[in-house]
Amino acid sequence: MATILCGDRTIQNNRRRSLLLGCGSEVFANAVPKALRADLMHAMHDDLLGGHLGVENLLNKVTRRFWWPGLAGDVAEWVRTCPICQARKRNYNAPVGKMQPIVTERRFQHVVVDIMCITENDERERGNSAPFIEHFTKWPESYAVPDISADTVAGLFVRRYICTFSVPQQISSRTSVLIRLNQGYQQSTGY
Repeated sequence: MATILCGDRTIQNNRRRSLLLGCGSEVFANAVPKALRADLMHAMHDDLLGGHLGVENLLNKVTRRFWWPGLAGDVAEWVRTCPICQARKRNYNAPVGKMQPIVTERRFQHVVVDIMCITENDERERGNSAPFIEHFTKWPESYAVPDISADTVAGLFVRRYICTFSVPQQISSRTSVLIRLNQGYQQSTGY
């Protein structure tokens, strides 16, 4: 008598089926009836401890204890139709955008904002810096910041850079500073 665990249900099964694995030894695995395969796949893949494994890993996990005809195809189909797996799956064949130069014709037309975290061996040498680089002249302005939050850097940009130089036509950044700057500009000007 074999016991099959499917989620919160326990099924007693008196039929066993043998499998021959690549190592040459005979291993016994529980034969799963069609009615219980979906519950088993849910428990092994979708459940909290399932881990949403890929096809190969899930197939290895299932074949350690269970077997049925067409197991590999069922596992591949289950993973292929799992909405969570498909949402997290990266597209390695996505087309890469073309690099295009940033063309500026005058000063303060375009400013690049970034955040740098400086971590050295000495505790006193650690800190954060917010460099602002004017693209036309390549003039750098860098300011020390207490933290790297977008609110802090956006406030510093408005208080220090814009008040000293001018309002740029374009600002580019790889961080969330642009969102904060845009929100702050709309709130302060009413536009």
